Formats: sequence, C-alpha cells, structure tokens
Amino acid sequence: MMKKEDYKSLLGNAVIFYDSAKFLMDNCSKTKDSKNVVSYYVSSIVNFAFASELCMKAVLSHELISYNKIHLLKELFYLYPTNLKTEIYKLLKLEPAVFNEKLDSISNVFADWRYFVFNNRNLHIDNIFLSNFCSMLFKQAISLLD
Repeated sequence: MMKKEDYKSLLGNAVIFYDSAKFLMDNCSKTKDSKNVVSYYVSSIVNFAFASELCMKAVLSHELISYNKIHLLKELFYLYPTNLKTEIYKLLKLEPAVFNEKLDSISNVFADWRYFVFNNRNLHIDNIFLSNFCSMLFKQAISLLD
C-alpha cells in the first residue's frame, strides 16, 4: 500500500500522460500521413488509459484506499467512495448503468491497445468516452487533491 503523500507523485505522473494523450489526439487531425494518424490515435488511447489509471490511483491513495496490483479501470473505479463515483456520473451526465456499461468497454484498453501493431483482433474503442472520463477524473482529482 502506498502512503497518502504518494498521491502527489502519482497525480504528477498522470498529468504528463494526460497532456501527452491530448497532444497526440490533436495531432491526429493535423497530419496528412495516414500511418502517422494511426500511430497518434493509438498512442493517445494508450496514454488516456494510463493517465486514467494513475489518476484514480492518486485519488485512492489520498483516500487511503488500497488498490494493490489492480490495473483494470472498472475495478479501480469501483473502489472509489460512493460520493466520488456519483460526482463522476454527474460530471459525465450519465446514469450509473450507462456509465458502468461504457466503463466496462474501456476497462482493459491499456493492455488491449498498447501492442496494437501485434494484435490481430478487431479492436473497438469509445475514444470519446475514454477521453471524457479521463478529463472528468482529472477535474475531480485536482479539486479534491489541491
């Protein structure tokens, strides 16, 4: 278990991955080379997923909630206190059932997408939900942890 003060380090690292994800997504629309578009897109997805994981771990650390070796986004989110979950539902303007379905679909996106070039499966991602979820996690974390 991490110490409560470790949440600042986790959040600092999460911000770097979040900023990188936004930068990469922005570059998808700016590049003319289709190979680079795919690379930017996949890299932004992986970075949004990892940023979400680190951000949630920062909040859980702050709240002194143990998360051990959990990496699935849905499992980390289920550890959140009820009031923080409710706030995320409201920020995303989603009912809990719809939110949980969407979260389930992106829960393992980091592992699914990080080796995209070697993966023969037809992967689908709701990248809008992933980026919005990540953004709302950061909005909540920054207000909570500041």
